[in-house]
Amino acid sequence: MTAQDSDSKADQKGGIAERSFQSRKARDRSIILLLVGLLLLVSPVAAIFRIDSHILGLPVTVLYIFIVWAFLIVAGAVIAQRLQDTEDTEAPLRDRKSRVGDQG
Repeated sequence: MTAQDSDSKADQKGGIAERSFQSRKARDRSIILLLVGLLLLVSPVAAIFRIDSHILGLPVTVLYIFIVWAFLIVAGAVIAQRLQDTEDTEAPLRDRKSRVGDQG
């Protein structure tokens, strides 16, 4: 085993740790998004927007609900993409690790 091999293994371990951290971070963000969505759509918070006025012909309450709904969809898609990216980069490393374990 050369010094270059040990450096390569150290880089792989650091990369795995970084990707694992990113994956946990994305999962935590998805939980936070769920909680924020619940908070924004529960009755007391939504009641703040029960106003008798209209914007672009739509009641403010309806507009508020659709804006929150659209925000949650976009934020969920971004988080899902990040989770998918971290899983895609972790899968080859898991496969490589299992092959090394099978040989030893």
